[in-house]
Amino acid sequence: MMALMSAVMAAGIVVAGLAGCRGNADLWDRYRSERMLWKAQRLAAGATADRARESRAAMALEAIPTAFPPSVWTAADAWARPMGREIARNAASAALLRARLDEDAERAAVAVTGYARVASEWGRVDSVRVLANAGRARCLERLDRDAEALDAWYALASRDVATAPGGEARGRLLEAPRRAAEWLAATGRPEAADSLRRAAALGFAAATVALGGDSTVMDVRIAGADLLDQAGDHALARNELRKALASVRSAHRRAAIWLALVRSAAAEDAPDSAGACVDAMETEISGPPARFAEQALARCWARRNVADSALAVYKRLVERSPDGADPAAEARLERASLLERQDRWEVARADLRTLATLFPSHPCGLAARVRIVRHSVEKGETELAAVEARHTLLELDDQLSRQGDPESRIRVRMARAEVMTMAGRGAEALDDLDAIWRLEGRRAMAVPAGWLAARLADSALSRPDQAHLWYTRLAEQSKDLGVRRMAREGLARETKH
Repeated sequence: MMALMSAVMAAGIVVAGLAGCRGNADLWDRYRSERMLWKAQRLAAGATADRARESRAAMALEAIPTAFPPSVWTAADAWARPMGREIARNAASAALLRARLDEDAERAAVAVTGYARVASEWGRVDSVRVLANAGRARCLERLDRDAEALDAWYALASRDVATAPGGEARGRLLEAPRRAAEWLAATGRPEAADSLRRAAALGFAAATVALGGDSTVMDVRIAGADLLDQAGDHALARNELRKALASVRSAHRRAAIWLALVRSAAAEDAPDSAGACVDAMETEISGPPARFAEQALARCWARRNVADSALAVYKRLVERSPDGADPAAEARLERASLLERQDRWEVARADLRTLATLFPSHPCGLAARVRIVRHSVEKGETELAAVEARHTLLELDDQLSRQGDPESRIRVRMARAEVMTMAGRGAEALDDLDAIWRLEGRRAMAVPAGWLAARLADSALSRPDQAHLWYTRLAEQSKDLGVRRMAREGLARETKH
């Protein structure tokens, strides 16, 4: 009995000691915050597809900053303690994820407010503040609040990458100048866009010096090179990429840099330089990156109208690519287009038929079917066009009856609508496009269906009411900024007429 009482007294002393020790209290609070965050993150994964689960995830996330409020955990005394900072990060991460739930569920206006509150209340957790401000900028874009979105991206672009947080937050800071420049270019200010790109690239170059041996230096250099390429400074871009290549040993990362080098030379319309990079790359890199590099080289030769060189690269690309690989499908389609431009239609058609057979539900295989019909239409071969259209529609109908994958079905129905339009069955095609949108309007792949419908209603069918409907759908429902802007331009043209 005495032993038991001694043990109880000893336990009481330990508990009292724990209760009176701030460090041990932090340890317990850190465990609680981590456990609550882990559970909430599991609930939040994929929650927007299930309203009940989303509601539970939201409650679980909201409970964390309630239990660990910013007024306590970003205060000077808590922030001075290492575990106090960890607890603050856990609570801030929960608040950030709660705002992201609203963004993912397309409640952009609510998400803007949520992200702003996170950045304000948890601003001391710098990585969370960056991610919250980036989220707010994305949602402002979604709401077409152009000036505010540009200001938000500008503010992020002005941060010094060398002193900013790493990880995902640094990735958003590297993205910010590109997004701001895209806004400037899209609103008719290309010179200002290029000026911003060059200034940001200069800042990134300075940051690489300050970062020294940091593992993310390569990412900073590549982001800077991409901005220089977009500004047309291709030689400077390749200089940055060569510096990145000299400091990287990983085969995976070297492949990405080599590919960027080839694409930079191709963007400058310098096929000789691009070819030299391809040759050098092949001494150490194989697989998809090498094939994509050859594809960039072939396109460059084609743009320069050096058909023989382009066709030789396309032939090599097709032969080297494994069956079913995207580069092989794209190479066949691009080669056929080049042959068609050279008035070598019989050879081109054979390539298109092979492509349609080998890749029946691939975008390139379906494009090949459509292209065969369109060639006859464009050449005024009325009877042949009717035969080709009838044959192609039978094949597509059969394919549609056997296809279960939703994305493949969208692609097949899109091809079917294009062929029906060329066959003079525009009203039926419009009905088909409407079905695609109603069933799959939230998928990015449905956007081309919307554009085809808008153009069809606007021109061939002369149905302004339908054109207005489609432009409105695209302007209001598309997640793509460029699509929304072009749709609004379509609505403005209608108003003028």
